[in-house]
Amino acid sequence: MKKVLLFLISLVLLGGCASHMKKIGGNIDQYLVDSDKAVVVFMRPSNWATYHPSRIYDLQNGTVRMVGTLTANEKIAYVTEPGKHSFQSFGTLSRFMDAELEAGKVYYVEIEPHLAGLIVVMYWYTFHPAEPAKVETMEFKKLYNECAYVQFDNPGAEITGAGAKNILEDFAEWEKKSNVDKTIMRTTNGIPF
Repeated sequence: MKKVLLFLISLVLLGGCASHMKKIGGNIDQYLVDSDKAVVVFMRPSNWATYHPSRIYDLQNGTVRMVGTLTANEKIAYVTEPGKHSFQSFGTLSRFMDAELEAGKVYYVEIEPHLAGLIVVMYWYTFHPAEPAKVETMEFKKLYNECAYVQFDNPGAEITGAGAKNILEDFAEWEKKSNVDKTIMRTTNGIPF
């Protein structure tokens, strides 16, 4: 009985996590309109860990902004200012990616889910920035096309209070790591549009 109750509670909570996302269809061209901006396409081309959403945040200059929430086979195009960004993907554990974004370029990032634990399940998501040559492969195009575009109700909304404080504290710990242990997306990962 306890397991059933926990399962039902988790469905309600997870449903709330994704409630501000809506499927919008379309293609990348609808986002490539402002050459003064950079576009980052986050995609989760996996059916694995379907019920564990990945929340993505943008950290820039001490400000935390919501990019959106992805579940299996979804993608989101985030239009943002060029420059230095750090992105956080959050499940029950945080992972970060540094990025140097250039105006007039689109960047593609695959998000890979990971699960661990038998009694207490921990999950996290790793970032995998795609090189331009990979974006041109049939394998990448297939994964890209299998993902549906979703949009957050308020893309780029600033996160404040305890939520932002926790994210920034996690980020401060992550920044202490050497670059060898970090995921970094460089301007060369971008494709001009």
